[in-house]
Amino acid sequence: MTVKLYAPLFFGLNMTMCCDIRDWMYHEGKSNNDKDIADRVFLNNMLRVIEVKPSNSFIKSLRKSRAKSYYLAVKLFGGNAFWDGKNLIENYREVRI
Repeated sequence: MTVKLYAPLFFGLNMTMCCDIRDWMYHEGKSNNDKDIADRVFLNNMLRVIEVKPSNSFIKSLRKSRAKSYYLAVKLFGGNAFWDGKNLIENYREVRI
């Protein structure tokens, strides 16, 4: 797992825990389906954090927009992070047919 040197803030709202959960799910995941689930959980967690934090509707809509942007970014470009260190040649074993 990677160590974050910054806290992802959505207009003052810290999203570190949402990112950490996604990172853990990426680390443990083994299939494209696992990645898809991790990405959806990431979005769901961000939206839930936004909903429970008291704020005005304008700030809430900005935060939701940023959450959706982060979700799209990991959905479209998170494959390398998900597959990093997996499917290495040393993990394969010979199969006799």
